[in-house]
Amino acid sequence: MIRILCAALIVTTLGFAAYGALTLYDETLQVGRMWETPAVRPHEKPIPVMADESMPYTGGERLYR
Repeated sequence: MIRILCAALIVTTLGFAAYGALTLYDETLQVGRMWETPAVRPHEKPIPVMADESMPYTGGERLYR
């Protein structure tokens, strides 16, 4: 029983140490893990906005017949 508790304590300590190191790395280095990456990448074009009259809300094809 004591071996299991010691193993769990060691694993928990290593987990907290890894979490602390990763958090310190993120907060200290701004280029650490894609700091404030823009949503639209420079090589992509933004999605065009459709005009309001291009698609009817009611009626569908009946408006054109």
